[in-house]
Amino acid sequence: MEEKENKNFILKIFDIIIIPLIVAIISSGTTYYVAMRYYSPPNEKETEGSVAIEAVAPIKIFTFSGGDGSGTFDLSYDSDMETRYGFSYSMQQEGFAGLTFKFEDSADFSNFETISFLLTMPETEGIDLVIKDISGQEIRYRLIGNQQPETQKDIPLSNFSSVNLKAVQEVMFFADTNMLTGNYSLAIKNIQLKE
Repeated sequence: MEEKENKNFILKIFDIIIIPLIVAIISSGTTYYVAMRYYSPPNEKETEGSVAIEAVAPIKIFTFSGGDGSGTFDLSYDSDMETRYGFSYSMQQEGFAGLTFKFEDSADFSNFETISFLLTMPETEGIDLVIKDISGQEIRYRLIGNQQPETQKDIPLSNFSSVNLKAVQEVMFFADTNMLTGNYSLAIKNIQLKE
């Protein structure tokens, strides 16, 4: 009788603990696989002759600021699972803030004609697109907001001719108190280099 009770006890433990544990382990592995498969940053918007900036070379993305400037960065995915880079920044008297895409070594942009992206920024705002090479040479290109909620920007790389496009170190979105003061935000997505 005692042996039968022990077997029943062991079966209950198996039913209550072991089976749910096995199911949890299997399903968590499946969930992880599904999450990695379907929620990884897609490059589906790339077309022939274009490359997403994240695919050009290893890259770090971060904000920087100085003086009384400050900036925050957030990464999200829209309903189409496109990566959306949000940048909120503030400058009151003397300061600057920026969002930068910095390549670990450098990236070769020389085979491309344009840098292209979707920009969400109110028409009252402006920010500079800056391309900087490994020697520190940089060129700024002023971007102005638009009434449209999202605007396609196709900027010819010929605007950055004095930068060594074979050795690009950073692509930045930069603002300082020489251009504006106050609190602002923008969003950028689908950043690509096009041939």
